[in-house]
Amino acid sequence: MATLEEELTLFEATQPHCANAMDIERGRRLLDRISQHDTLLNVNLLARLASFYLENKKLDQQESLAQARVCFWKIVSLAQEHGNAGWLALGSSGGASCLVKQYELERNPEDLLNAERIFKELIQIYDSVGMSDDALSNRASYADMLMKAVHGDRYENFQKAIMLYRENLSASTQQARGEFFDPLQYRRDLYNLAAALYKQTEEPHARTLNINEAVDALHFSLLFPVPVGDPSGEIDVLRALAIMLPEWTGATSTAHAYQLAEEANEQADALASDVTPASDAMRDKAGRTLAEVVRSALFRDDLVTGLNHRIQLDQEIASHSTNINRISRDRFPLLWAEWVGGYAKLVGNIAIEDDSQELLEESSSALVEALKNVPKDKNPRLRLLLSRELGRVYHQSSSWEGSLAANGEAVNIGVALADASATNGSQDHELEDVTLAIDYATYAAEQLNKPDEAARFAEMGKYLVGFSCHDTYENS
Repeated sequence: MATLEEELTLFEATQPHCANAMDIERGRRLLDRISQHDTLLNVNLLARLASFYLENKKLDQQESLAQARVCFWKIVSLAQEHGNAGWLALGSSGGASCLVKQYELERNPEDLLNAERIFKELIQIYDSVGMSDDALSNRASYADMLMKAVHGDRYENFQKAIMLYRENLSASTQQARGEFFDPLQYRRDLYNLAAALYKQTEEPHARTLNINEAVDALHFSLLFPVPVGDPSGEIDVLRALAIMLPEWTGATSTAHAYQLAEEANEQADALASDVTPASDAMRDKAGRTLAEVVRSALFRDDLVTGLNHRIQLDQEIASHSTNINRISRDRFPLLWAEWVGGYAKLVGNIAIEDDSQELLEESSSALVEALKNVPKDKNPRLRLLLSRELGRVYHQSSSWEGSLAANGEAVNIGVALADASATNGSQDHELEDVTLAIDYATYAAEQLNKPDEAARFAEMGKYLVGFSCHDTYENS
């Protein structure tokens, strides 16, 4: 049997994201062997074990979350027993992380509100006592949560996340004058700020300012050295630049912007090819990170309507094809479906412009494949957009049966989202996404001589138009 010191060394050397069931069992054994009087060591072990539970993807997520919560509760209990404010903050911060995880699993807006309240309190406490590293960590966690939230006002959530990332960068700049500056965290905050700015869609002038700031942040992040053996951060930055540069006003021309984007992509590919076979997980993350940070054309009407030249449209299609090839269809079905849907939408735009039946068929086939990858009980917003786009393509092809089925599905999802919004405050649905589907479904039903179906969709249209949506919770 390993000595206590050997067990501790192995446990402390394990990174949370690499921990497996054996590592978790080692942590539990250590807690049993450590004297209850060694409170500091117990707190450290509990915090590390909780991080193992939260990072482990192979165990039951609900069970892991429950175990992590127990660890943080024990830390809070020890903190209260010994009057230690630092441990109390540590346990509370962990509790907020559990709430975030719970929200990701169940989408209960109350978890989001409670986590937000805790993060705000902790950041205020850490800032007031000069615990800058802990304040940085909690601001980053708070901002990440807001970026992923599906409740509340999306614009406000992104604005708050942008503000938090800026505050972190400002605080890190102050730290740079001392010995505690963390360049890796600084690079990460620059990257996250760029992602938040890019995802924040506003009127065109504001978007241009956001893109310019995002590109500047990414360029600045490349000035910091890459940790040895960990090129994934630089790959992520280069992939993001490849997507953002075509909209950057710093280029001398559109052609120049696309040339820079292609060069960034080539650099990222070269770095990715240098990653050793033992780092498959890192390569996989690098390959899909861009697609997770930005949205495909399926979600970006502003991008599509702003493409005035065919060369730009062709470049965007090529970019989508590249991303599709980087995403595993089996491992990341929803992400793959989103980018295939974006590709199909762009091809559909060309097909409609050129009146090409061949391209319409290519677009519809891609959308059908994308929908196969989205279970009916998963991500209704994505299914709505794919169905709506498929209905549009079928409508242009005069395929009335297909148009009725696809547009009808989009309308049904829209009504279901509207009903759900009335009870949980969700803003997942937007009525403009189904307006076209209603019109097309009604027209298709009329062409197929189905007056009852046409009347049903017309009635659903009246319901959606009259529906008082966009109820949001008040952020505390």
